[in-house]
Amino acid sequence: MTDQRVWHVAPYGVGSGKNVVTLGNAQSYNSSGGAVRQNQASVGRFDMTFAGLGGGAAPLGVQVMADASNGDFCKILGWSTVNQTDLLVQLASFETDLSLEYQDFRLLIIQ
Repeated sequence: MTDQRVWHVAPYGVGSGKNVVTLGNAQSYNSSGGAVRQNQASVGRFDMTFAGLGGGAAPLGVQVMADASNGDFCKILGWSTVNQTDLLVQLASFETDLSLEYQDFRLLIIQ
């Protein structure tokens, strides 16, 4: 079992598809040695891509947690293999009234 994670991932800017950011070592860890990319798909929607983590066994678990203490939360929308080698995790972040919002989050993938 390997442990893949992204932590303290902060939203970057606004706008669909315009905000693809490769996270540095201070913000992410990928035991495959590949890059971790964050794409802000729309308000409150994020696509996280872990290079080299797809194509093998499916993850045993994918968890996300909002970095907030006011009741805001995040939800995993799904995950899949892309480009035959990368793992794509899609997630959304919500305010307590269930509206989508920009939210810092922590993501953990266990394979």
